[in-house]
Amino acid sequence: MPNITAAPVTHKILSKQRNLLVENTTTETDLWTYTVPANTLGTLNALHVRIIGSILNSAGTVSFILKWYYGATVLFNDSYASLTTNAARRPLDFDVVLAGNNATNAQVFGGNMMLSIPIAATIGTGDLATDEQQGLSPINGVDSAEDSTASKVFKLTVTPSTASVNAEILISQSYTELIQ
Repeated sequence: MPNITAAPVTHKILSKQRNLLVENTTTETDLWTYTVPANTLGTLNALHVRIIGSILNSAGTVSFILKWYYGATVLFNDSYASLTTNAARRPLDFDVVLAGNNATNAQVFGGNMMLSIPIAATIGTGDLATDEQQGLSPINGVDSAEDSTASKVFKLTVTPSTASVNAEILISQSYTELIQ
């Protein structure tokens, strides 16, 4: 068998955020944000972001436009369209990666974004007995050409279609991890 060696991979938690609520607005609002220090991505490093939260819509038919940005580049833009009214929360889970693409001015972005149907568990949100995914969407954003030798903001924004305290998106927990 050939002797294969590889450089060790390290993981470092860079940030944790909790309990951010966006409601009663139709303005694009930062839902999650992290300022990437200069030279962090380099040519091959990656940022892994995990976001856990929920969406509530008891205000009528509502959609939520979600956008991911790195610097001035919109990496991904789409909508959870026409969520029907329900008093139960919809669990959401976003798991994405932004990585250097062999140059300091080239990045790739992708991951998964999941939203459940509105079902209450015995305790918590969700139901293991029901196939409850409203959408599990593998996403692949556009490639960006941002200069990662300068600090850049990496963020997720939301724009609700209806301003109501009954149309909200809540981030319960998130973390940002550097993979080298």
